Amino acid sequence: HYVKVHGKDEGCNWGKLDYLTPVPFIKDTVAPTSVKDVGSPKVECSQAVKNQYGNPADGCYFINKSTPITITCSDHDPGDGEFSDDVSIYYRDYLWGQTPPGFTQVHDDNLTIYKQEDSVHVLEWYCADWCGNNETVHKEIDIVDSEPPEIEKTVGDPKIPCEPGEECDYYITQQTPIKLNCTDPEPHPVNDITLYWRDYLSNETPPQF
Repeated sequence: HYVKVHGKDEGCNWGKLDYLTPVPFIKDTVAPTSVKDVGSPKVECSQAVKNQYGNPADGCYFINKSTPITITCSDHDPGDGEFSDDVSIYYRDYLWGQTPPGFTQVHDDNLTIYKQEDSVHVLEWYCADWCGNNETVHKEIDIVDSEPPEIEKTVGDPKIPCEPGEECDYYITQQTPIKLNCTDPEPHPVNDITLYWRDYLSNETPPQF
């Protein structure tokens, strides 16, 4: 596009069309789009948990403090070459129940976020281009759980405690039950637990869990 101008006064007198040096410009009317990737480790929330937090359109995940969340922003060519290709990512990350803060601008097409507090986090973001076109705000729930599961061992009967100095805990029989119970502690347990165990004789090479 090029701009050429001429003026008109209050008496409706038109001035001469001024052929100035052409000023090129781009007419960009299409908003950029973002792609979000939640790295590992992560576990998708159950539908019940999603409903508890308003069933966010862009997902709900249990993660830990090492889980990267990457947002990538792209300004697409609509086919006529008229796009700015200059984008910023606007985001805010706050705890569930808090008043949302203002958006933080990152003048880049890529952003990686880590969550550093065990709690329920709300992540909202959108991309904008240099011409002021904004995409719709996205919203995701991230529940940070960095507490390891707790194991409770129960040795049933019959059993006799070992004497001090003996390299054992109990004398048992082949009928003595041993129960291992694994629980994920509060405040925000993912409750997707796998228990690993192994049993071998004291003079044997330990097998795999």
